Amino acid sequence: MDSLIESLGLLCLAIQEGEGHEVGRTKLQKMIYFADRYFDWDVGDYGLHYYGPYSQNLAATLKTARGELIDETEPEFGPYQYELTQRGNQFVEEFETNVCDETKTQRTRELFSELSQWSKDDLELTATLDYVSRNIPGIQRNALIEQVSVIKENFTQELIENACELWSNWKREHGL
Repeated sequence: MDSLIESLGLLCLAIQEGEGHEVGRTKLQKMIYFADRYFDWDVGDYGLHYYGPYSQNLAATLKTARGELIDETEPEFGPYQYELTQRGNQFVEEFETNVCDETKTQRTRELFSELSQWSKDDLELTATLDYVSRNIPGIQRNALIEQVSVIKENFTQELIENACELWSNWKREHGL
């Protein structure tokens, strides 16, 4: 499958499932990072950014989709807000019907629904923990927390430890 189609589809699914929750650019990036990482989607490469794993491809896809598939609102305070246009909703239907495996799509919807309820900070930290552990195979929990505390110096050790526990529990609950 084409990574642009997957990126567009995942953006639209994440926005649909995040409806009613505060889901801005950072949360979209992290939600889709987890879908890409654990459910075998292909949205391109991720690099480590100030806010955790970041895909330039996904950011460009969001920019391209604005107006046609996605409406973006910039509030006075807080993250950008997103909703699908009528064409965006039609795209999701076509994506699910003609492109996706039904089971994979359902699991991804459930993932997005769950992650949209997490705070931006929890998503940022858990995705960073996941990214670092993936790039340093065999890293032990304490070393992982130490590495992330260097990267995420604006977060307390306690917040990072709590995020590590959240991430571990989430992976265990989902058999990952």
